[in-house]
Amino acid sequence: MTIPGRDSRSTAATELAALQGIQGRNLNMGTGYLPDDVLGDVLNEVINVPGDFAEVGVFQGALFKRLVAVAQVLKRTAHAFDSFEGMAEPTARDAGKYPKGALSVGGKERFRQIIQHSVDRHRQLAHAAHQNVGALPGDIRNDAFALWDGYVPDCLTKCPVQQFSFIYIDLDHHDPTAAALEWAWPRLAPGGILGFDDYFPGRERLASPPIDAFLDQQYRDLRLVHFANNQLFIRKRGNAAVRRSVA
Repeated sequence: MTIPGRDSRSTAATELAALQGIQGRNLNMGTGYLPDDVLGDVLNEVINVPGDFAEVGVFQGALFKRLVAVAQVLKRTAHAFDSFEGMAEPTARDAGKYPKGALSVGGKERFRQIIQHSVDRHRQLAHAAHQNVGALPGDIRNDAFALWDGYVPDCLTKCPVQQFSFIYIDLDHHDPTAAALEWAWPRLAPGGILGFDDYFPGRERLASPPIDAFLDQQYRDLRLVHFANNQLFIRKRGNAAVRRSVA
């Protein structure tokens, strides 16, 4: 994963930091909502890659609702991994950020209600034919998503699925991010995409250090897909997928 014009011996983290600088990005800028066009481009990359979708750390479901909608079209399942009751206890590597219980959605059943409401809305739009939602009303399933509750790594071990085409990790804390990476990479299909939120190359706290270490260990087996607004997407090298649009 080499940026043109840079020393090939540079670490992956160094290269990504340089790319962010080339693109005029500020390492201290905040993250936020993943734009629909970016998500669409990323998911178009995995149309012909086998496997379900996963998001590890879903908060209130802004991204997960969209993963479920695409899963409906592609006849896959979107998996949400979260305590649904907020953050675990931070460690010294988290510099006191996000205390236990922060960012709670109110429990697993509350999150299920949020996602089911989104599925019902998807079905209503399909019936009304007000817009192209990519699926016929009868094809929109209530079982297009699965929820796995608990802190990482416990919630991950509950899921029997062994192959994913898309995995997004948004855990903020250091140790859960490291554990999620250890779980995710072997289960990501060749050609699949792994995404991260809150990635600040070279930062020495929270989620960034385990991501840096992972990139340096695996850089020969991945390529950069997208990096902006501290949101990173990489593809696992393997058989190239033929792209088509999910729109």
